[in-house]
Amino acid sequence: MVGRAPAAHAAPTTSQLTQGYLDLRSGDYLRVQLDPASVARGNFVVAIPHVGLVWPTGRASVTVESPQSTQLRYDGGGTRDADAILDTEFGVGYRQQGAGQAVHLRVVGHVDPAHGTASVRVWIDDALTNIVTEPASDSQSASDAASAYLSELKARDWAALYAMADSDLRSGLSEAKFAEGMAQAPEAQGLAGASADAPTVSTNGAGVTWANVPIHLTYANKPSKDGTLVLILQASGWKVFTVK
Repeated sequence: MVGRAPAAHAAPTTSQLTQGYLDLRSGDYLRVQLDPASVARGNFVVAIPHVGLVWPTGRASVTVESPQSTQLRYDGGGTRDADAILDTEFGVGYRQQGAGQAVHLRVVGHVDPAHGTASVRVWIDDALTNIVTEPASDSQSASDAASAYLSELKARDWAALYAMADSDLRSGLSEAKFAEGMAQAPEAQGLAGASADAPTVSTNGAGVTWANVPIHLTYANKPSKDGTLVLILQASGWKVFTVK
């Protein structure tokens, strides 16, 4: 806000905070220290696209109400860095850019560390943001995405595969360059058949949901190849992160 003094302390780093919650619909991200043995318990950051990176001058109260519900509450001073670099794909890649400006910060809500879900309201001055994360997507939708990927790979439909790629790849690589690379990729040469096993779906501590799908590729003129298709859950559904 105009007229407020610059903040004097830095935002906590990713390594100082134990648990992340990423709202896929908006890209909003909450990361908080929940370890009861840590002297920094209750410290947190909130990253909101078009708003910036926000963190408190104190610490939130952390109350474990049940194994599935931990309450967070904070009402006090905070800092907003409107120029911070945010990471709407993984959350954890935020970077403070400037000293930031003082704001009034209020946080009320609950998180479930075991399942990676959260429902938290954040007020920055008088502006309210709701951060809501959902349980990990069902494995059937990940299985469907894997089947679609293998079908398009066999058909050599590079445009369809590009549309299935995660947002980070598409923001850094044009469709033409992607198609050029895929046309020369060894796994796409002479592909005769492809199948996938059941995926394993999990949400990591950063709040990102992944699916690891074992795949089997067979070729007309060379040995078959096994690998793992790694999918990442984004706002538009499962996207291809990598094949290993």
